[in-house]
Amino acid sequence: MLSREELVVGYQKMMVGSSLEEVEKIVDELIHNVGMNKEGEINFTEFLVAAMNREKLLNAKQIEKAFKMFDDDGNGYIDLEELKLAMSGVKLTDEEWKSIITKYDVDGDGVVSASREPA
Repeated sequence: MLSREELVVGYQKMMVGSSLEEVEKIVDELIHNVGMNKEGEINFTEFLVAAMNREKLLNAKQIEKAFKMFDDDGNGYIDLEELKLAMSGVKLTDEEWKSIITKYDVDGDGVVSASREPA
């Protein structure tokens, strides 16, 4: 079983450089999502599930944010020109650019879609 205080101490060790307020906010969010027993503790399995779900959500948000940086016109697709614009410092041939698009173009329409992942 883990208490709130133990969670705060553990997260402080993992999040070096973060303020106590930031750490406590994360711990409180985790506790809220899992729920504590009458003694103010959560079991380790519940903690792991909540922590993994939070990490997946953060990763998905980061991927979505990165996609939107490439999707210049906001249409939900990254086309060849948007890729070249976003990667303007990278010197590739047209064939190399097309190869990148093709690798992640799961439905063969010539663009990378936001809602699909490569197989």
